[in-house]
Amino acid sequence: MDLLIIAPNDFDALKRKSVLHQYENYREGGYFTKVISLFPFTRHNVYTEIDRNKIFYQYGWMRKSNSFIEKFFGTWIILWKLLFVFPWVFKKFDIQIIRATDPYMSGLVGLFYAKLFDIPLVISVHSDYDAGAKSGGHTFKLLGSRKLAKIIERFVYTHCFKILPISFYIKNIIHTAYPLLKSEKFAKFPHGIDVKDFDDTDFIDIREAFGLDKTKKMICYVARLSKEKNCLDIPEIINSLAQYRNDFIFLIIGDGPEHKRIEDEIKQKGLSSLVAMIGFQNRKIVYNAKKSADVNLCLLDGYSLIEAALSTKPVVAYDTEWHSELIENDSTGYLVKEHDVQSMANKINLILSDQTLGKRLGDTLRTRTIEMHELHNTQEIKRNIYETVIKHFNEKDKQ
Repeated sequence: MDLLIIAPNDFDALKRKSVLHQYENYREGGYFTKVISLFPFTRHNVYTEIDRNKIFYQYGWMRKSNSFIEKFFGTWIILWKLLFVFPWVFKKFDIQIIRATDPYMSGLVGLFYAKLFDIPLVISVHSDYDAGAKSGGHTFKLLGSRKLAKIIERFVYTHCFKILPISFYIKNIIHTAYPLLKSEKFAKFPHGIDVKDFDDTDFIDIREAFGLDKTKKMICYVARLSKEKNCLDIPEIINSLAQYRNDFIFLIIGDGPEHKRIEDEIKQKGLSSLVAMIGFQNRKIVYNAKKSADVNLCLLDGYSLIEAALSTKPVVAYDTEWHSELIENDSTGYLVKEHDVQSMANKINLILSDQTLGKRLGDTLRTRTIEMHELHNTQEIKRNIYETVIKHFNEKDKQ
């Protein structure tokens, strides 16, 4: 039995970010024989197999420029492939369920195949799209309009078989927006992480590898530098912390559209000596950075928060989206009001000044994280969800 995942991803970007290993996890401990991934509406065509169980189809324009004309004709070519070429993939594999990772174009494509081949579609929801739009970040719009995008969102949520939010927070957001959706249509679909893989990662001395002052304390931030991630608060957080102390280095791992803006603001504030921006890094670097940090900073994160929480190092986070499901004030870390940069700096300074406090928070957080997100536990939850969906869908077909 095989799983089809439809997502707005780009294979090369996933490779650069060292997250392709997660596609093995999507087999859910062998519940699925193969995971077939479809990335429609990207820039380049890609067909590749990581191994015989993980296969990627990516449809793009394969053009050097980004002109409207090329996008227009390229879109029609992609639509032709989705309508008349990719359906043959269903003949090749034993696809029993489709999971789309957003309720927009991925969801619409998933609905088409679900109806065409009479198999269930589930939508896994990983973020608060409306919050991302309000922050000016990268959130799906149709012809530049969120209102049109919301029409698609409602249609997909209404017609899919199951909605799988990664947290109770996102479940409540969707249910509040669409109260006619029945509660039984939802199932929490938590992120999972391989704790052994995290713990056994080869050691890298981050300070030595990137020429960081070993006498200074390190604050680590790992995320895409995009508005919806709250990353524009970083320069002011550093500036506020610098009012208390200057014995730290603020390590920023990640890249994105706001990289230059953040870098320029840091320079303008005269903070460059306190900051290291090292761009996207592979998983080994990221894991070691979080383990080496004195404080991990999370402004709006998913997997990145879970990785930080496993590190045994304390986490200070904004009280936004699902963070409070993992972070509890003065127990497993600290939460501060979103965009309250002064309070964020206060909590970071408090932890940097008290190693005993930091160790207590970090150890307690790791215990909670393993209970909630250890891969074997989450895979069992997801296997049960998939099994229930397939069973109920088949029973419905027989009625």
